[in-house]
Parts: sequence; structure tokens; C-alpha cells
Amino acid sequence: MARGERIDRQLKMRMDELEKSLHMLRVVYNKYFSGIESVEPVREKDAVRRAFIEMSRVHMTTSRDKFRFRQLKAKSVTIDSWISRSILQIERGTHPKMKFRAQLAERRRSVG
Repeated sequence: MARGERIDRQLKMRMDELEKSLHMLRVVYNKYFSGIESVEPVREKDAVRRAFIEMSRVHMTTSRDKFRFRQLKAKSVTIDSWISRSILQIERGTHPKMKFRAQLAERRRSVG
């Protein structure tokens, strides 16, 4: 096996792990925004950021790898903006799920 193939496989595996981490970050934040998790998953978010910093230091030789990394980076930026927007909505009290919970609690208080 050539050294280049081994590096390509390792890079592919690291990008696969990074993609899974992004997906899991989105899932965990969905749980947080839904109220299932009570604490914001900051550790997971920081771990994904560190992984991106490490991956950006890796020399990528093929256009395919560079393209995939850029796509993952774009997906990360999209998720970060979604998280920031949702947290801001929660702080302002305009997040749809939080508004629904508040209305539901108010209905329960008025009925009961």
C-alpha cells in the first residue's frame, strides 16, 4: 500500500468523524432547544471547533478532499448561525418552542 493511499484513508476517516460530530451536535442542540437537555452542550460545540482547527492544519492534496472539507466547514457555519439565532430567540422569548410552552403553561394555570 502506498503512503499516499494510507494518508487519504486516514483523512477520509477523520472527515467522516467530523461529519458525524456535526450531525450529533445538531441533534444535541435540538434536544437542548426542545427542553429534553437542561444544559447547553458547550463541550460538544468546542470539540467540533477544535476538530475543525486541527483539520485546517492538515495538508490536503486532492481537490476532492479540499472540496469536502469546505463543504463541512460551510455546514458548520450554518449550524453555528442556527445555534446563535435560536439562543438569541430564547433569550428574547421569541423562540417558537418556548412560546408554545409558555402558552401551554398559561392555559393550564387558567383552567386548573
